Amino acid sequence: MRLTVAAEQEPTRQRLARLPRPVRLLVFACGAGCAPCRETEQLVHEIADVVSEVQMVGEGDAAAIHGVDQRPALAVRAPDVSAV
Repeated sequence: MRLTVAAEQEPTRQRLARLPRPVRLLVFACGAGCAPCRETEQLVHEIADVVSEVQMVGEGDAAAIHGVDQRPALAVRAPDVSAV
């Protein structure tokens, strides 16, 4: 079952097209398959068509680098920005 509505895809695409540069969406999930993380990952997969780059991030130093201490979490970054 989809979490997003098809009618929202084009408006989202148009809003993102107005951004001055591409964005990178970082997804931090627990890796254990809990319901909130699964839903967050599903949502990100559904919007991946309209986001310039989607990077799925699990465990490791990436969460600490971006100031993430709880999961699920999302971070929107410019491609050239690596930390908070």
